[in-house]
This record gives sequence, C-alpha cells and structure tokens, in this order.
Amino acid sequence: SRNVPGTNPFGGTCLTDNSLFTVLWDRVKAYQGSGTEGIGLHLIALIEGQLEINAAGHKLPLKSGDFCVIPACCKATEIWPETDATYLGVRPK
Repeated sequence: SRNVPGTNPFGGTCLTDNSLFTVLWDRVKAYQGSGTEGIGLHLIALIEGQLEINAAGHKLPLKSGDFCVIPACCKATEIWPETDATYLGVRPK
C-alpha cells in the first residue's frame, strides 16, 4: 500500500489506484469526523466499528460489515465515527 496525495478526500492510505477506480483504506478515531465537498460517487465498506454517513441531508448509521453507496449528486458528505473504525472507500476515476 502507499499514500497517494490528492486521491483521498477523507485521508487514509491508497491500496490501489488504476485507470478505473481508487481503493482507499482508513482508520479513524471516535468522534473525529471528516468531510469533503463534491467527492462524487463513492462506496464505503465498514470493516470494523460504527460510522454515521451524512449526505444530502440524510444520516445513515453503519456497523461492521455494512456498506453504502454515496451517489454522485451528493455535494457534501461527512463521515462521523461513533467508535474507532476502519473502512474502505472505493470511487471511480
């Protein structure tokens, strides 16, 4: 794995970065949310812990093993960890 600056709006480590998509791995601390403007289509797969995804005025709680798709129309997205958490983020190029 390697950290590729500019490819992950939330932080973390880039696991793969090819011409079709980017896969990112991140570990976040409880109650230290992060957000971004206009990331476009994004898939979040929660490996461990609990997160809340806030996008387009909706809140979606996730627990270990859950995943969600954040549609491209969501202009601002926040990931809020309820516990220490580890997740994968996948997005197309």
